[in-house]
Amino acid sequence: MIKRLKRNSSYIIVGAIGGIIFLILDEGFGIDKAILNNIFIFLVIIGSMFTIFRSIKRSKYVVSLLNDQYNVNLFLEEIEKDINKTLNDKNKKMLLINKSCGLNYKGDFEQSVEILKSIDIKGINKVFKKSYYNNFLYNLLMLDRIDEAKEMFANHIDDIEVETKYKMLDISTNHTLAAYEFYIGNLKKSREMFERLLEKDHSEINEVSTFYFLGLMDLKEKKLEEGRQKLKKSAEFGNYYFISKMAKDLLSKY
Repeated sequence: MIKRLKRNSSYIIVGAIGGIIFLILDEGFGIDKAILNNIFIFLVIIGSMFTIFRSIKRSKYVVSLLNDQYNVNLFLEEIEKDINKTLNDKNKKMLLINKSCGLNYKGDFEQSVEILKSIDIKGINKVFKKSYYNNFLYNLLMLDRIDEAKEMFANHIDDIEVETKYKMLDISTNHTLAAYEFYIGNLKKSREMFERLLEKDHSEINEVSTFYFLGLMDLKEKKLEEGRQKLKKSAEFGNYYFISKMAKDLLSKY
């Protein structure tokens, strides 16, 4: 309990204020100590609720930078601020996993891998474990480390496929699994999975990558015009995503 109080300034402030009030009421008004204890506990609970509310609000804002505003650079800046501020080891692990996700969208796969390697995921809940292995698998695919990707898929597919209540995470993992099928040569299955993703979700984050992979498959199957059209759709999303830049580069060759 003492360690937790030391780790959070809000608790310390509430505790200090509560202690002062406790002394004033006890010495000045002679109020029963049982009542004072209840008041003190109430103040601590209020302080805890305020801290939790502020944390949730902050978390939603940062995640929205990536999922709603599609601003990868600002997302990474804000995540870094939170990483530097937090003193809780488990929270830091979760923030680092989120940072690796932002680096994936930016195309910094080597840095993302190094971050993920540094995390001891023992004690991490199933949602962040899913995100961890999803990010790691996607990194390996994009770095063309296919043998390692196959090994990770075999060992951790249950962690990656676990259902959550977070739509964007589930879409992200479905996208990674579709990309996995592409890189191991199962183009038919990969195409079916990507096409289902397009039907389910029309977010920019999903479409920029899905159109890229579908365009690649068209080119491999010599459907050049269809491939070009899909790559154009991916390229239209701008420079926040590395994959949009890859689509532009590929278009210059066809």
